[in-house]
Amino acid sequence: MSAQLESVAATDRVTGEASLATAAFAIYTTSLDTFGGLTQSWTDQKYGKNIGGQAKMTESTTKSSSTSVDGTTSDTSAYKTVYTYYDKDTAPKGKLGWLIKAEVFAVDAVPALPSSVSKGNLSYQVYTKSTDAFGNVTESWSHQEYVIVGGQAKLKSVTTLSQSTSVDSSVTVTQPYEMRYTYVGETELSFENSADQMRAWAKAHPDVAGRLDTVKVYASPDAVAFFMDTPSKSSSYEIYSVTTDVFGSVTESWSHRSTR
Repeated sequence: MSAQLESVAATDRVTGEASLATAAFAIYTTSLDTFGGLTQSWTDQKYGKNIGGQAKMTESTTKSSSTSVDGTTSDTSAYKTVYTYYDKDTAPKGKLGWLIKAEVFAVDAVPALPSSVSKGNLSYQVYTKSTDAFGNVTESWSHQEYVIVGGQAKLKSVTTLSQSTSVDSSVTVTQPYEMRYTYVGETELSFENSADQMRAWAKAHPDVAGRLDTVKVYASPDAVAFFMDTPSKSSSYEIYSVTTDVFGSVTESWSHRSTR
């Protein structure tokens, strides 16, 4: 018999304000930073798998809203993470119930990308719109991918692009760039290894197993053509932006972001 667990909202406010093609959000969280900035998040979790006697979460849907002390408001549209496990029909010996994939999908309709960006083949699942106290608006789109390390889904890469429109009608478009993450034991703790191999490696490295190792920024392959350098040298800059003012004047900028 498969598990059918449903989260139940405790109060009306946890439903949030957005109109979604999903059930009411069951988990409502607020956080207030030391400067008075408020962040609210709504989450709904679905459990639809009973594998080896354990209920497994199959989906998690999240949306959020924040207000900073300077009057800037940011809203991130709803997106969901879908989890896949080895079940009785697919599991190799000893791997029943192992998490093998986590994928992100948009829930709310994501606005069209700016016409001047290099779109490539990525689907952008997460959309955020920020408006400051003066009325300047920044929209950002991101594509997220996960890797499974030691049975946990960890963020592997985020590709982001953005468009900012200021009150003087100038528009700044930032081409896609990628932040890529690696983890200690990412290869050794992959679900493709046996349970014994993973346990042995984790036992030998108890303090670092699964810990974040490096974060690096790369120019998206789709945006390399915008760089001053040739593609083979484009690693010196990862982020390219172009600003067009109301008179049609154009300013291009290239930047490098240091990471560990």
